[in-house]
Amino acid sequence: MKYTSIKEIQSTLKEQNIYLYSVDGICGQRTFESIVKAIEGGQFKLDFDFDKFRKLFNLTKITQATVDNINHLFNEFNKYALSKDAKLSQAGNPLMIAYMLATTWHETSFTFRPIKEVGSNRYLSKYDTGRLAKALGNTLAADGDGILYAGRGYVMITGRRNYDLFTRLLGVNLIDNPNLALKPEIASAILIIGSLKGLFTTRGLTDFIKYGSLEEFKEARRVINGTDDNTMITSYAKKFVECIKLTKI
Repeated sequence: MKYTSIKEIQSTLKEQNIYLYSVDGICGQRTFESIVKAIEGGQFKLDFDFDKFRKLFNLTKITQATVDNINHLFNEFNKYALSKDAKLSQAGNPLMIAYMLATTWHETSFTFRPIKEVGSNRYLSKYDTGRLAKALGNTLAADGDGILYAGRGYVMITGRRNYDLFTRLLGVNLIDNPNLALKPEIASAILIIGSLKGLFTTRGLTDFIKYGSLEEFKEARRVINGTDDNTMITSYAKKFVECIKLTKI
């Protein structure tokens, strides 16, 4: 699928002799590799166009907290774009970024603020014992694990097993300090690693997204939660692609 923002990125890279191919607005492998090369060179970074965001989503204003949290996300996108891990380096692919932004926009109820699962202690205690506790890696005793390891983040991780997994991956002690998953930089890393490595449902974004078609975006919802609200999230992803730009540092 062709996007104006991708054409603009390709044009910028072509002017720098980094991208040597057709300026067609299609974000294929050559475009992605050229973006990563530009980031590696230290002269460019992927960035967010807040003016386009405001216009495309019909927003009257954007809070400073939203600006700060989106900037945190892009710091992480640019960092992971340089990863030697082929899947994690897709954090430098505007199509993957757009889908992760769309997911975050949806999951946080249009705030871009990390969230904690809402519910009384009685509600959250359903994670504390029995079959659900076992599935989440919580202890089977009624010891409060269900409440302690309730969902947190941009894409909420739930259960001791997931908090332990990301503790090991990020080198941050989420087991003893689960509220750290509410810090924007931690929530961003969880979103990126989980989405690209397929840690939420065993399917990653690279299993579905190749050229940014609407059908690809619809199927990509399976990375998070089956197909619920996939048409709505697809509409967001399409708009978010157009909000991504390449900025000279």
